Amino acid sequence: MHLTVCCPYCGRTGSLPDGYNHSSVKCPGCHNRFTIAESSNPQSGEPLSGRPGVVFAPPVESRGVPPETERQPAAGSRRPFWKDPVVFIGASIPTIILMTFFGYLHFQWSKEHLRQEIIRVKEQGDKYLAKRQNDHAFERYDSLLRWVGNSDPGDGQSRSALEIVRRTRDRLLPEVAAREERRRQAEAGKPPSPPQPKMVADYSVWNLDKTLRWDRHYLNCVALSPDGQTIAVGGGTAKTIEPLPDPVETGHVQMWDVSDGAAKLSLTDPDDLVDSVAFYPDGSSLVVGDRHKTKIVDVKTGSTKFILREGCEGPIAFNVQKKILATNGGSSFWDPVTGQKKPSFIDTYGFAVFSPDGKIAYVNS
Repeated sequence: MHLTVCCPYCGRTGSLPDGYNHSSVKCPGCHNRFTIAESSNPQSGEPLSGRPGVVFAPPVESRGVPPETERQPAAGSRRPFWKDPVVFIGASIPTIILMTFFGYLHFQWSKEHLRQEIIRVKEQGDKYLAKRQNDHAFERYDSLLRWVGNSDPGDGQSRSALEIVRRTRDRLLPEVAAREERRRQAEAGKPPSPPQPKMVADYSVWNLDKTLRWDRHYLNCVALSPDGQTIAVGGGTAKTIEPLPDPVETGHVQMWDVSDGAAKLSLTDPDDLVDSVAFYPDGSSLVVGDRHKTKIVDVKTGSTKFILREGCEGPIAFNVQKKILATNGGSSFWDPVTGQKKPSFIDTYGFAVFSPDGKIAYVNS
């Protein structure tokens, strides 16, 4: 007698051959294996004697069950919940939102940390700079700039502080590099090279002390007295008067007290604009030069001591030991006391200065 079985997964029916003694069977339709259990005859309701473990199930259509409901997979064969697309998408959205939120918090924290670090390191470098520990200040400034790189601190105060740090670091760089080079030469047993003169101006750390009023059109030259108490400027005005072809020039020299800015001596030259001014080494006289003549003026009274009949539109230098007044960048030598001309060994119109001992003249022709 053939026994009929029905697959609990797909509802497909089939017959088992006589003598089938296994406890499970594989469905040829869905290829799922299920266990055979003992059941009753669907016709008589009596057990199938001699065939224990056989499950009889009529076709799906004969039981009045919709195929979709009957063919649901068993509980043990369902996929894990984390592989369900609905669960995966539902869990991914809040995860992405949380990750974005925490990323924003980390970004804001990084910006704030960057700003605080800029202010902190700048204050440390400024303290070293105030103590004249330039090496330590340079190290702090340089490490900060390396750490920041191209990052943007994000606010105006930090940007301004970072720019000041960068300019100060650049100002200290030649000094630190020269000191490091001398140290390496000393370690290598070589005689260190003398320090090179430098002129570095960092206007970002300068403070305006006072303002001196100058009402003329031109300001051509400035000189500071040897004691540092008096400043002199020279220039003048140029006015066009018809029908004269050339403007009428009027030279002017003004001196102020450096400490309080009070005006001191004022000189006027009706012929030419003043092009050069220089104090004598003892501060008693002032050299005033224009393109036609050079005057030596007493600083206290303003009276002219003597006039050199040669213009002076370039730098002025003194050699105290040799008693030389050099005008026009060293091309003319004079006796600073009598005004007598001396022979000049320099044929130039550039810059000339004398060494402190008066033995060497440095010339740029």
